[in-house]
Amino acid sequence: MTNPLPDHGTETETLARRIDQLRQELDLERRRRGRLERFGAIACLLVIGAGGIAATAFQPVADVVRTRRLEIVDESNRIVMLASAAKHGGRIDLWDDAGINSARLGGNGTGGDLALWNRDGRQVMAAYADGPAGRLEINARGGGIGVALSSDARGGTITVADGNAETVGEVRCGPDGGEFVAILDGRDAGVLSARRDGGRMILLDGEGRESTRMLGTGRLDLIRGRQTQVSMLTTSNGGGLRLSTVDGKVRFTADAATSGGLLQAHDRNDVPVIAMGSGTGGSGIRIRNGDEVTVAAIGVDAEGKGAVEISDEDGDRCGSLIVTGTGGSLALSDDEGRPHVEIGGDVEGGLVRVYDKRQQVVATMEGLGEGGRIAVGIESKAIGGSLEARDDGPAILSIYGPRGRAVAIAATTNGGLLNLLDLGGNVAVAAGAAEDGPGGVVAVRNEKNTPVVRIGVNDRGEGEIEVYDAPGTRKRKVSAP
Repeated sequence: MTNPLPDHGTETETLARRIDQLRQELDLERRRRGRLERFGAIACLLVIGAGGIAATAFQPVADVVRTRRLEIVDESNRIVMLASAAKHGGRIDLWDDAGINSARLGGNGTGGDLALWNRDGRQVMAAYADGPAGRLEINARGGGIGVALSSDARGGTITVADGNAETVGEVRCGPDGGEFVAILDGRDAGVLSARRDGGRMILLDGEGRESTRMLGTGRLDLIRGRQTQVSMLTTSNGGGLRLSTVDGKVRFTADAATSGGLLQAHDRNDVPVIAMGSGTGGSGIRIRNGDEVTVAAIGVDAEGKGAVEISDEDGDRCGSLIVTGTGGSLALSDDEGRPHVEIGGDVEGGLVRVYDKRQQVVATMEGLGEGGRIAVGIESKAIGGSLEARDDGPAILSIYGPRGRAVAIAATTNGGLLNLLDLGGNVAVAAGAAEDGPGGVVAVRNEKNTPVVRIGVNDRGEGEIEVYDAPGTRKRKVSAP
């Protein structure tokens, strides 16, 4: 029986694996020892701290370790932690495995101080006591402070900076609540804050003056030169708009309500001289003078009818153009509102009335469907005159007395006609062109409207007079011989 030859390739691989295993065990042992050393250092610090507390609290102390400097080193004998006494009290420094001082904890004269550095030796974070409050700083890549958390008498503050360490924003406590501030070139450019009446946003111009203000109460102000020139606001009735001059005087207002809108233009004395609006009673435009007295108005009433009014400086209406149930109407009045002239109309045509100082109609001009009539007189006394013309009749001029029409002059197809009427309205005398003969004729009637006298022209062109008895049955004739 023979023994097999040893496999040298297998022995080499086994040896290599064994060496790797020993190396891994060595690394694990080193890390374990490192943890033990750090744990021992921390335990020493705890023991020292506890000993200090015990030394303070209890007297006497049997075992006390005192030193001004405590160093913790790694396996390469490099310092990785240092506890020492400094100007403002104790200080602890930590180094990383590259020998960089990466952390420091100590006192700064007003309290504690913590600083962290990166491997480039640049500070990346600091936390320290700042008087009666604290401050936390996080540095940017360039080394400047990128974010800072601090506090003051009003509360906490968060400050954000750009890559050049210039502050660009803050979150801080305001008088009533929180504030967010956007900063440019060291000045506030915008502020978003909380107030007891709601939120508030303020934008500032390049000189640090307010240019825009938005309030949580429902108001937006645009400001220039410290004067509010534009305001948009909400009220219990609706929205509103205010436009002002550079000196803050209101020149234009707009208001919205459930009943309608209102626009007003103000003069230099802040008087609303022009107003345009709508409501439940209609809509229109109103013009006022400097004394806030309406002198002109144009509008539409609740029924959709238009109207125009003009007044004197005291507000007394002197003229109006309105729509009535029969058409348009124009009224002109004196300085006390008493009518002088009225112009209107109905389905028959136009109508003009002229009043005297007693407000009595003294003249009229009206359309009569297919004709017209002009009258002048005193209405209360029923005296005056009229001129009337119709398409289906002659033109008539009438003169009225206290008892009615007394004189009538007409233009007929045969020529002119004159009637003189008695108190009963009957024709007493009639004169005009004869209808049944040549020339003119004059007829006289009695109180019973019976012709009793006739003066005319016969067929021969001679004048003649006929006289009748009271019943008009007998006559006597007088003619040329």
